[in-house]
Amino acid sequence: MSRISAAEDTVARLDERLLKSEIREGWITRTHFLDACASLWVEGDLVHVEDLVLHHAEMDVRTPTHALSRAYAVLRARFKIERSIIAWPMSRAGFTELSGRNPISPTKQANATEQFQGKSFEWAAQAECEFGSALHAVDAAVDRSSRILDVVEAATPRDGFVYDETWQEGERVDEWLSIAERTNKLPPVLAAVIVEDAWNSIEPLQHAAWTGRLMAPVLLKFRKKTSSHLALFNVGLRTIPREFRRSPDPIVRYLAGLDALIAGAQAGLRHHESWTAAKLLLTRKLRGRRSTSHLPALIDLIVARPLVSAAMIADELGVSRRAAQDLIVELGVREMTGRGRFRAWGIV
Repeated sequence: MSRISAAEDTVARLDERLLKSEIREGWITRTHFLDACASLWVEGDLVHVEDLVLHHAEMDVRTPTHALSRAYAVLRARFKIERSIIAWPMSRAGFTELSGRNPISPTKQANATEQFQGKSFEWAAQAECEFGSALHAVDAAVDRSSRILDVVEAATPRDGFVYDETWQEGERVDEWLSIAERTNKLPPVLAAVIVEDAWNSIEPLQHAAWTGRLMAPVLLKFRKKTSSHLALFNVGLRTIPREFRRSPDPIVRYLAGLDALIAGAQAGLRHHESWTAAKLLLTRKLRGRRSTSHLPALIDLIVARPLVSAAMIADELGVSRRAAQDLIVELGVREMTGRGRFRAWGIV
């Protein structure tokens, strides 16, 4: 109970600090990149933050690796959770939206097909004008195509060399959802840890272990424990020894999960203080500048990204790359990559 109380207090303290923080949006964006890289670190792969940032901006300096692609999938999932109001993932609809998969059991596949075939699209008939009718028709076509792809994906046999045909994803998902439903009356942090541990034990999806580690932050957000941010669960897991995270004793694993929540929240508080101080120092350099200067927008961009390149600054501010480099020199931001050709700057 003392560990649960400590996790509740630390997570709530970080959320309250971010509620009225002037760098909240930048903190959220930066921590998405940090947590995505930490997720791959937990799995035993190393992905550099600067490579993930450049890959997200479509400015890769080398061919993306498989680990980088997986880290980008985690990043996109965190952005989806933060920017949209998705269904609660402890339901099948919300789970499908978050994971990007449609695990339908063979017994439910026929029902899904019949439901699709029996659905009629009457949007175009209800339109008030020809333009509105065309838009509704396009929406109906997109909806119909999505449903067809879902049914086809569930019915198409997978490659036996990649997927285990006896895995039974649908039944595993049902089992995991039933465990998640029984945590509704538990404290949010304990429920989040149990849900994540149940995912590791059941393994509902093949080749998507990172999805389970996202369920803990989403549960905290759904239970209103974190309203201003998405918990840094993977960042906290990096500090927990593997023998505790993978212990055969479930109590030890639950304690490790609670410690991960505490460590992630503490890391978030440290980052917040560091980035706030860095922005204050940069803001002092705006004294005496004209009101049309691009420096304030550049400061906001630097705070919102782990690192920025001249091309990224040029695209965001609408200036040339030469002008972007001149703005960086005026601010005196630290060069982060140590490269001669592909240079990037940022704050620690």
